[in-house]
Amino acid sequence: MPVGTGRFIPAYAALRLKATGMDISPDMTAIAARKAEKLGLDMPLLIGDIRHIDAKADSFDIGVCICFLNWVDTAGAREALKELVRVTGGHLIVGIRHYTPLEELSFLKLQELGQFFLQIAVRIYKAFTQTGLRVHEKSAIHRIFREKNLRTVEQVRVVPRKYGTDYYIYMLEKPRRGAYPGEEAEPME
Repeated sequence: MPVGTGRFIPAYAALRLKATGMDISPDMTAIAARKAEKLGLDMPLLIGDIRHIDAKADSFDIGVCICFLNWVDTAGAREALKELVRVTGGHLIVGIRHYTPLEELSFLKLQELGQFFLQIAVRIYKAFTQTGLRVHEKSAIHRIFREKNLRTVEQVRVVPRKYGTDYYIYMLEKPRRGAYPGEEAEPME
């Protein structure tokens, strides 16, 4: 979610996964539908908004959201993740670009010193343009994960320190039923 043009449909088909895609754009969904049909994948493709997913709680085993969170501000990312957590029963795979925390940069290394200045330039540019891709603070994204009671199972930095930012793919785990405060937790296997 959103499915976009269906870039992951070949992987779903190769793995013989039962997948459902959703996008707010009928044009994108139509492109994804042609791709799924060409690969012989029977995949429902729905028109819908990530902020209001028309599905019951825990309807899907895994939720995938790559790139979208950088098209919305932090409040929008929080809202989208809230819905993804609601409809996903187990795990979320989330891709997001965020600023490299300055404390992670070494000013003794020339390349990382350059990354520092690039990050400052990007921050200034973004402050004046307010359009296009949004870069989030890493701490803000991790705070949203904690608010949504998501545990980071794995994180992979896919694109390191481009313009003073990092692009990460996170595998997040939602607590099992009964693992919330006041409920009896299911035993771990």
